[in-house]
Amino acid sequence: MVSLAYAKNKNELDWVYNFQHIVLVSKYRFKVFRNPKTQKVVADAFREVEVQFGVKIKEFAFGDDYAHIHMMVNVPANLSMQQVRQILKSHSASKVFKEMPNFIKRILAKNSGVDSLQEQVSGR
Repeated sequence: MVSLAYAKNKNELDWVYNFQHIVLVSKYRFKVFRNPKTQKVVADAFREVEVQFGVKIKEFAFGDDYAHIHMMVNVPANLSMQQVRQILKSHSASKVFKEMPNFIKRILAKNSGVDSLQEQVSGR
């Protein structure tokens, strides 16, 4: 889904609209976005990406299954779609893991019946 428009000022390429529909899916489609705190942390991470990289997020919503996010993103000319996806996923994941230290343990234990991350890694 692409929408094009002319720049308001020909010297400012940031005003050229290149909206793309992006779907970000969680690993193994775990329902990680069910928790309101996780949703808030992810939304804050997306706002930081907007400021830091010049990506404009027109709208985003969490999927009905809480395992994916739909968003309309204005991609700047100096970044590719792959880079934008990578930036959004890595920045939001880093922020979630930093602000919610037990996130990995809770998700793995809940979805695989394993009590801890160490047991998951060692295979016991």
